[in-house]
Amino acid sequence: MLTDSDGFFDFIGLAPVEYRASVDAAQLAKLHMTSSPALSFKILQNVEGDIVNSLEFILQAVPENINPAPGNK
Repeated sequence: MLTDSDGFFDFIGLAPVEYRASVDAAQLAKLHMTSSPALSFKILQNVEGDIVNSLEFILQAVPENINPAPGNK
């Protein structure tokens, strides 16, 4: 899944059950970032669908090692 520049994302057609969302670990590694833990949420059955607005992931850059140990360059 891709997100908008502000982090907005959506899925259409999810079944009304409980889900767990997380940021892709491989992508985080490529970007040298970490993320807050996975979040659980529930899609409720509704004729018009359901909206979950409370999902927020905090991303942080992994600090670079200014003086790497010998052999770790």
